[in-house]
Amino acid sequence: MKKLVIQSSGVEVVDLTTEDLAAIPTPEDTLELWRNSIEVSRLQAKVALEQAGLLTTVEDVMGGMGIIERLAWSDATVFRRRSPLVNALATQLNLSEEDLDSLFIAAESIEL
Repeated sequence: MKKLVIQSSGVEVVDLTTEDLAAIPTPEDTLELWRNSIEVSRLQAKVALEQAGLLTTVEDVMGGMGIIERLAWSDATVFRRRSPLVNALATQLNLSEEDLDSLFIAAESIEL
């Protein structure tokens, strides 16, 4: 494999080094970076849950959680993929990592 190196004297095409290859993120690394950074608005989250047929179930589950969790559900302006609340809900709903990713992808695409 080759890479472009831009220098003040011009552009050069050189072979990738072992270090260059090691620095290329794996698909798993990229997915984990996405999971750690993705957040959606409260509206996007609720619309995605409704579209997936899960909003009523989530609201029922939230009713049985502690006051802090209920406050987070009712007052948070954004929901983060890696938040403890989101992951607790996913566990309660038996959602896999992939299911949760799909919900966040759907939510992120919602524009109202």
